[in-house]
Amino acid sequence: PFLVSTCDMVLVGADAVRGDGVLNKIGTYPIALAAREAGIPFYVAASKDKLDYDCVSEIEDRPDREIANPEELEATGGEIENPAFDLTPWKLITGVVTESGVLTQREIRMLLDGEFKI
Repeated sequence: PFLVSTCDMVLVGADAVRGDGVLNKIGTYPIALAAREAGIPFYVAASKDKLDYDCVSEIEDRPDREIANPEELEATGGEIENPAFDLTPWKLITGVVTESGVLTQREIRMLLDGEFKI
C-alpha cells in the first residue's frame, strides 16, 4: 500500500476484460484495493482482442508443488490454493487503456454490443 500511495496512477495489464471485471495475474486485485485506499486512479491496459464482456471462465488453480514441497505439505496435512489469476471488479477500475483510447466499463459494453464506435 505505501508504494502505491507514492504513485500518480497504477497501470496493469489484463488477460481478459470481462463483464464482471478484469482477469489478470494473481496480485492485481490487492494492488487495485491499495490504489483505491490511496485515492490513486487504477487503469488496465488491454488490446481490443482482450475484451470479452460475456466471458465466464474458471480461474486456473496451479499445482501446489510450485510453491511448496509436496512431502512437507503432506506431513502437515495442509492444503494450498495456488490460483494463477484473480479478478479485479469494475468498481476498482478507473478505465481500460486500449489502442483506441481510454474506455469505461459502459463504453466497453456498448462497443461489444455494436452501439459504440471507436
